[in-house]
Parts: sequence; structure tokens; C-alpha cells
Amino acid sequence: MHALLTEAEHLGHQMETRTSHRRGKAVQEMVVVIRVIRGHALPLAIRERTTKVPREPSWAPVPKYNHEFSGRLELGAPAGSGYRTWYACGDSTRWPLEARLGHLLHSLEGCAAAAERRQQEEEELRKADQQRRWLAAVRRAREQPVEWHRAQVLVEQVTAWRRAGDIRACCRAACARAGGARLPGELEWLHWAETYAEQIDPLRGALEAPPDPPAGRQALTEFLRADPYVHPWPYDSDGRWTPPDEALTEHP
Repeated sequence: MHALLTEAEHLGHQMETRTSHRRGKAVQEMVVVIRVIRGHALPLAIRERTTKVPREPSWAPVPKYNHEFSGRLELGAPAGSGYRTWYACGDSTRWPLEARLGHLLHSLEGCAAAAERRQQEEEELRKADQQRRWLAAVRRAREQPVEWHRAQVLVEQVTAWRRAGDIRACCRAACARAGGARLPGELEWLHWAETYAEQIDPLRGALEAPPDPPAGRQALTEFLRADPYVHPWPYDSDGRWTPPDEALTEHP
């Protein structure tokens, strides 16, 4: 252990003792903080291996084998740390533990690099998921003013249609009064009224949905329950849905 820690510090890594928690218990560990990979800390422990030895025959229901210490040492991740199968070396018939310390340090650096890649991938996935959720929130926020605007225009059209009908009905009643007799200036006024009714009647042409209201950040801020500036805005100046990455969201 001393030789490994000395070599690790020589390579610029940092040796520390830290406390981790496993199954509700505090566990003190020696860790190697790999300096070149954003300070990932990997725990180390030294232990003596055991071998299975047949147990003496007994009338009692006991295990078939005993586990006795073999005198062979192993250095690597502590049992239960989650790194158990990632890095470890020990005495064997071919080489002693001391001869494998450089290999163990290389394994530690590889584990730190793998942990860094996983962390970066998880961070990218987290950011992508946040952006998808934000884009969905923007889409929902956009629907509210569009629906409100269309409803308002529709009510205005129905009101104008009814008003035009009332004006025409009034003109017909005036024409039918007193057998069609006209008072001075009445004919001109009725002609103007009928013209006005024609102008305000929405049914004088084909009905069309009104243009959607603006879709800029300022217009949707009050409807969006999120920061409107956290990601690039997905609507262009004409209100078209143009997210920065089509893979992050569904097509509208």
C-alpha cells in the first residue's frame, strides 16, 4: 500500500481519506483522487485472500468448507464499493502484488476516464431532457394566446354578423312603413345603412382563421412557466416553429 501511494503521489494524484455511506453506515476509506480526470476519487483497500479448506467431518449441520487466510494479499476496490470488478490485483503464482502496482495505477486512471465519460454522457442526457421539457412548455404556452385570440375574433365576427342582420331588418321595416312612403332624406340614409351592413358582415366573403398573435419571448412570457432565455427560442420572427435541433422535439 505504501509503495502504491508513493507512486500515485509521484504521478501527481492526491491521496485522501474519506467517509462514504453504505447501508446507513459510515465507512472510512483511502481514496486516490485522479488529477487528470477532473478529480475522480477511487477507493482502495488491502486485504488478505482466503482459500476453501475442507471441514472436518461432524455430526452437526455445518458448511462443507472453512475459509482460511492464505497469506496472499490483494489490493483494489473495497468490497461493496461498486468498483469491485473494475480494478484489483494481488499475489498469484506468476507474480507478487508488488509487481502489479503500475498495472493497478493504470487501471485506476482508466476507471476515472470511464467515470468521466459516463458523467459527461449523463450530463448531456440531462441537458437534452431539460431542453425537451422546456420546448414542450413553450409549445403549451404558445397554444394559450392563439386560442384566446381566435375565440376573440370569432365572437367579434358573430357580433358583427348579428349587427348587420339587425340593420338590414331595420331598413326593411322602414321601407314597409306607411306603404313605402319616404320622408325627406330617408332614402339616402337607408342606402348608407345597407352599405354599412354589407361592410361589417363577415359573411360577405369566405371565413378564414385570423393570423396568429406574435410568438416572441416577450409575448409568451406571461404564459410560460419557465425562464424564456434558458435555451434558444424555437419560434422565428414569423411565428414558425423552428427549434434549434429537430431531434429534440416532435414536429408540430
